[in-house]
Amino acid sequence: MNPFVWSDSHSLGLPEVDVEHRALFRLAEQLYDDVAKGQETDKLASNLARLASYASFHFENEEALMQRTDFPEIAEHRLEHQTFIAQVANLESLRQDGHESLCAPLLEFLRAWTEQHIHGADRRLAEHVKRASC
Repeated sequence: MNPFVWSDSHSLGLPEVDVEHRALFRLAEQLYDDVAKGQETDKLASNLARLASYASFHFENEEALMQRTDFPEIAEHRLEHQTFIAQVANLESLRQDGHESLCAPLLEFLRAWTEQHIHGADRRLAEHVKRASC
């Protein structure tokens, strides 16, 4: 079963963030399906690039929200975003160098990071934003 299926448990109650998270899940779901179907390397690379690009876009939006609301954990949250981008780039680089077996570790990293980040750092951000808007 694809681990990147959106559920209500992922919703933070911030519509602009939830919309972007759903889009990230759809991109990760497509990547998972590509790997499961044994898609050619070019398609995998293209879909991974789309995921990384959209993640960067989303992270910029989240970081702008953090700045607007004076989120006290902005440095730590930003570091999680930077770690994600660096790890995905590193795994993709290794995969391009002929390490095809890295597809499974890449997907596991995406699954674990997404769950941990949304249910941890992003949930704390959402709680902060909701308090700040009262």
